Order: sequence, then C-alpha cells, then structure tokens
Amino acid sequence: MTATILPYQAKTKKIFESAPAIVKAKIGGVPVISIGGAGTFAFMAFFFISAILYPGINPLSPTQMMSIPIACISGLVYYYIVKYYRLRQGIDITLAYKELPPE
Repeated sequence: MTATILPYQAKTKKIFESAPAIVKAKIGGVPVISIGGAGTFAFMAFFFISAILYPGINPLSPTQMMSIPIACISGLVYYYIVKYYRLRQGIDITLAYKELPPE
C-alpha cells in the first residue's frame, strides 16, 4: 500500500522525484510503482478474503492464515518497544525518518 501512495504523499514526493528514471516510469501518467503497489494489495486482499469465504479450496489452515495479521501486528509492537527503549537511552529514532536537513 505504501508504494501506491509514495509518489503522491507530500513527505515522500521529493524522494520519488529524486529517484532513478526506472523508478519514476509511468504508464498513462500513473507511476508504475503505484500500479504495482495497488496490484499487490488487491491480490493479497483477494487471497485473504477468498480464503475466509471458501475454506474448502484454501490450502492454508486457519492457524496459518492468522500468521499474516500476527506478523503485521508483531512488527508494529516490536517497533514501539524499540522506540521506547531507545528514548529511555536518549536516542530519538524518529529522526531517522525525517528529512535532513529540515526544510
């Protein structure tokens, strides 16, 4: 999903514009990276929804299917644990995600 909005979001527009030409390629005025991101998201949503609606044709068990949201949530939990830990050490890791030098 992030790749879909990368060229359009105010914070990342400069990053997109400074990328190599292959990254900035467009089809019909739409960046290829956005098309690929939207296609990937649509495929994953279709796969997940069809697996829930039609469990008989689903090659995954319910336990395996739950690993997808658990993996996403655990990544967020890990990030915030590390962020809190580093803040206690006096290190603000959010600075790594800001543009330097500031505008």
